Amino acid sequence: MVGAEMGRPVATDAHPKHAIALGAAIARAAAAGSATTAQLADATSVVATPEEPVVSRTVAIGAAGWQPDPTGQHEYRYHDGRAWTDNVSDGGVTSTDPMTADQTAAAAGAPGPEPPSPRPGRDRRSRLPVVVAAIAAVAVIAGFFALRGNGGGNGGDGTGETRVHVDAGRATVHHVKVAAGNALLVKAIPDGNFDVTLGMAADFTTIEKYRTAFGFNARFSQGAIDTASDSNFTDTDPSGVKGGIFFVVNNDTAGKPEALVLPAPFAVEVDIVVSGQGGVEGDVTLQSQTRTFNAPVSAKDQGGYYMQLLTRAYRDFTNGVVDISAAKDFVAASDFTADSDFRFLSDGFTVFSESS
Repeated sequence: MVGAEMGRPVATDAHPKHAIALGAAIARAAAAGSATTAQLADATSVVATPEEPVVSRTVAIGAAGWQPDPTGQHEYRYHDGRAWTDNVSDGGVTSTDPMTADQTAAAAGAPGPEPPSPRPGRDRRSRLPVVVAAIAAVAVIAGFFALRGNGGGNGGDGTGETRVHVDAGRATVHHVKVAAGNALLVKAIPDGNFDVTLGMAADFTTIEKYRTAFGFNARFSQGAIDTASDSNFTDTDPSGVKGGIFFVVNNDTAGKPEALVLPAPFAVEVDIVVSGQGGVEGDVTLQSQTRTFNAPVSAKDQGGYYMQLLTRAYRDFTNGVVDISAAKDFVAASDFTADSDFRFLSDGFTVFSESS
């Protein structure tokens, strides 16, 4: 059947909700394609019924619309609800061809169809720019929601699992966002027998923030790494990395995964940096997930106690004993104190809570 929206036909054969969805898409597409909603609604009738006039399945007496041409000379002829007109259609292209007096008399009284799709006298070519704009806009909208869903396991913050290719002598970068009160877990699994280096990069403001919060730790106290003198980048050009690299791990074993855990007591945006040792290239499966980690950070020890807890909490992950999906959240103090692995730090919970 045909439903009317804003005075123009909207296909609703499948289900009424499809008409609602199409109406919303028309409004968005009109804005994106610089066309009015009315123009786009008119144009989409061509999409709903490709290139042909809509011929009613149920004849309605006195309704205007397209009907098979009673003269047999054309595919369709337009009936205005009272009489046959000169407007005809063949292959979706409209034109005019007056009926003779005999043809008019023979066809007199023939019923008309439901409201029409194409307008008499309008060439389908006049609709092409608007239709193209509609298709392009709908594609953009569909692409936007597909990206938000981010197939392949990736979340809107960049975390998840993805495949990256490491070019010889170059660093590959993957951007992620981490909310405050979390730990970022990252694992790089090489496809093949080549040695992977895994690192983290950020803008210099963020690097300084890490140096201030975790300055006791040699990994963060140095700030940005001097890649020109660092052996991990002897065969790699890191110039494509924005900001600076401030955290690097490499186990010097070809074919073995690399893993790291980045503390994020404050919200950060960082780049995961993957490169190959020895100027080799290959594909890498990159896994990244966040875990809630609510241990407090104190300026009094520059994050020393926090890092002891973090290292203990995710030691099995960084050592390759458990998969990234098996890593736990640490939300409350009881998550630490109830675990015997943290018993040697038990006195610190009281001392730290008093000093923080």
